[in-house]
Amino acid sequence: GCRDLSTLDFLRNLGVRAYFSRCLTLTLPKRKTQGQQDKIYFVDIPDEVMKLFPLKIKENAEVRRQRWCHVGNEYWKKTYDHAQEILDDLQQAHLVITSALHCAAPCVAMGIPVILISLDPLENANRFSALNGILNSITVNEIIDRRVSYDVVAPDIEELKMAMLKNVSLVI
Repeated sequence: GCRDLSTLDFLRNLGVRAYFSRCLTLTLPKRKTQGQQDKIYFVDIPDEVMKLFPLKIKENAEVRRQRWCHVGNEYWKKTYDHAQEILDDLQQAHLVITSALHCAAPCVAMGIPVILISLDPLENANRFSALNGILNSITVNEIIDRRVSYDVVAPDIEELKMAMLKNVSLVI
């Protein structure tokens, strides 16, 4: 199973039997609605791109970084705990604006509205193909030209999740 179409093409060109499975983070459960989801998070957005957003979006937003590096004993456990903290935090979001595929996909799965920014459209066209038909990405030029709607609704992918989970169980 391949997360994206470029990996699928790469493996097939090597003679490996492969199929497009998408990223398994799309199978995370929907968030439980508790409390208000009124926060806007900018996740892994470079400072030079942050300054392009309208003040009304930035003024009440919080900046998060999901990338980190931990070296030492129990690396996997600390990484897992860190990822869980981020996922728990994001569940309070009304909107997430991110340049990271592995922030956007879990948000979609959890039912959180997300805007995915393609910082490098040529590179991201391949990587972001994991979200083809689910979520469109925007470019920096669209932000500059004010062609971005911030009234975003999370897509319903529950049927896709069930199909993905069934596929995984068949493969195992």
